[in-house]
Amino acid sequence: MTRKKVGLLELTGEEFQKDFEKLLSLGSPKITFLARKLNNEKGFEFRDDEEARKVISKLKVSNEVAQSILKVSKFLYNQASEKNISPSDLILELKKYSKVKNIKHFDIKSQSLKQLFTVNKEFKKFKNREKYIEGVLDNLESISCVFDFRHVFNEKNENDIEAIIPILIIRFRLKDDHDNKKTFSFQVDQKNFLKMLDILKGYEKKLNSLKVTSANYLNLV
Repeated sequence: MTRKKVGLLELTGEEFQKDFEKLLSLGSPKITFLARKLNNEKGFEFRDDEEARKVISKLKVSNEVAQSILKVSKFLYNQASEKNISPSDLILELKKYSKVKNIKHFDIKSQSLKQLFTVNKEFKKFKNREKYIEGVLDNLESISCVFDFRHVFNEKNENDIEAIIPILIIRFRLKDDHDNKKTFSFQVDQKNFLKMLDILKGYEKKLNSLKVTSANYLNLV
């Protein structure tokens, strides 16, 4: 039976090797920690990078090392998922790669790496169903807010501040099905912001009622 593989020796270069060595530098207990925290139904493909970096930062590594670990982990996990590579085949390929590249300490960490890169069964279900939330419209990727304070000056004395009005600037970050991104911003005062919250709470109740009545509801958050 032909073993499936990523093709690490053919497809990757010096940058991958450096990133992989940083992952191995963690030690087995820390790699197992990452497997426990990151290898779930979202895998690496549907997880926000910032969220993953926060998990990795708990291991007391620099931002640079955290980014390298995230990058190499995402690559290997997604390759295993897309090419349907078994955990055993991936570990064998990584072992061969480490031997050719003279990377030390791979064998003692192979089991924890296997835990990290074994594609979660729920991830496959999540990936299959997640595509159905995509559509012809742009998708909301993130929301951020900035507070601004507008000063109301006395008409007769411009140095006299009569009031301060808080304004909320809300930014929606959108992306289309080609991963093109754009930002939509608007401002709202406190009164209209509270109205917006009431409307959203109404929608939340409606969504929860749909969740209860749908036997095949899939939680995608």
